Amino acid sequence: MVPHYLKNIRQNTTRFLGCQQSLIQPGYYRYSLSGDLYSEADGWGLGATVYASKIQYILNSNLDSGFVMRWNSFINTFAASFGEYYDRLVLRKSLQGRVKYSIKTFDFNNLFGQQYRRAETRRAWEAFCYLGTRPRVNYLLLPNTQTEIQRYMSALDWGHPWGAASHVNHLLFFLSASAHYFSQSNNDCLDYISSMLSEINSVTDGSWYVGGNISRREKINSAMKICMGLRTARIKGISYPERLIDLCLDEGLSSDACSNINSLYVLSSCLNISRHRKVEAQGFASDALAHFESFYFPVVGGFSFYKGHAADFYYGTRVTKSLPEPDVHGTAMYLWGITIAGEILGITGDLGLRSPLGAWQL
Repeated sequence: MVPHYLKNIRQNTTRFLGCQQSLIQPGYYRYSLSGDLYSEADGWGLGATVYASKIQYILNSNLDSGFVMRWNSFINTFAASFGEYYDRLVLRKSLQGRVKYSIKTFDFNNLFGQQYRRAETRRAWEAFCYLGTRPRVNYLLLPNTQTEIQRYMSALDWGHPWGAASHVNHLLFFLSASAHYFSQSNNDCLDYISSMLSEINSVTDGSWYVGGNISRREKINSAMKICMGLRTARIKGISYPERLIDLCLDEGLSSDACSNINSLYVLSSCLNISRHRKVEAQGFASDALAHFESFYFPVVGGFSFYKGHAADFYYGTRVTKSLPEPDVHGTAMYLWGITIAGEILGITGDLGLRSPLGAWQL
């Protein structure tokens, strides 16, 4: 049964996204409904535009070619050397926070914004997938030989697997997308990553990590990133689906909606392989959909990232006043969560939505 608040989700979200679109700069979208601290004149906005492209894809919107080209051109204004895409305003304004974090933790891997730039490049490439366009040049700052991959993955902190798994997720995405867009043969690299992941795949609970002092929640978050990367690269690497299902259902519903989306994704991935505890998983999906409603603004038509107010920070930079209103980040995230829950419940088609990961199956 489709929850009542989702009955008109496509129409309402389309209306919200129309409110976010700039009348001055084609391709630019406001981050929140009315509380943004920056505008088109500040030369920023890559993140919001990528979220908007994800929303349009999920909504299965019909976009004319001229609109897509203008959108694509705006994203390309953020292109940099080595195939990177990033928002220079965010990079500049987040510097102080990166310096403080590096001094406090002795972790200097993101001191100059390396991890931020990689994540933004990934988002830009996702947008190209959603729009049916392509990046201008290949991304050159990731390993693409077995020796480089071994060094890259071994340097990750698998005792804190969420971050490590996120980096592997990026790697799998870029290797797959590079093969599609630039005819770069990466099958050997993908096979090697799969073999390295199998060495840290826990027989006990099915997740990927090293060490014993790791919370169940972080194991689920790690599994979500790895499952996503495996799906993107078309690798069959989920060896213990029943144990991952147990991991998610035994953890139960969280007050944190992001965590629930991670659990939903792992459950959906595993239910494609096993029917283990399927009825319970469907109950979890129904409860998650009910939980998402508390982030929804039905009159406006969007979701807020936080309950009752818009997201305030983007990669360490304050970008909104965090008013009681929706934002494009929250809307993209919860729409995606709705599609995952809908897949488990078999109602995604009834809602007229589609999973954004379908765009990545290149």
